Amino acid sequence: GPFPPATWVSPKAPTPTPADPDRALAAFRTFRSDRKGTSTIGLAYPTGDPQAKAACEKIKGQIDAITANEPEKLTVTLEPQSPRDLLRRVETEHAYDLAYLPFDYPDDW
Repeated sequence: GPFPPATWVSPKAPTPTPADPDRALAAFRTFRSDRKGTSTIGLAYPTGDPQAKAACEKIKGQIDAITANEPEKLTVTLEPQSPRDLLRRVETEHAYDLAYLPFDYPDDW
């Protein structure tokens, strides 16, 4: 949700834990066993947003690092899209592997 964990809005929410590389590698192996033959996935992000591009490059780098010593690699292809096309692909067509979308609220609430 939009509110931080352990605030008055969600007092019973668990505290987030830092990323665990071993857990990520186990999840990757499960993903690979479920999707045999898949070696490339796309990561779509909006053009014109340098922070989104940087975040997606970081995600790609993390996946590359996790799978560096694996016999089967997973390649993440960055797919810049115009914001309108990206929103259409995600919300209407559901035509994406991974998508990095901004979620803006109309006000501070």
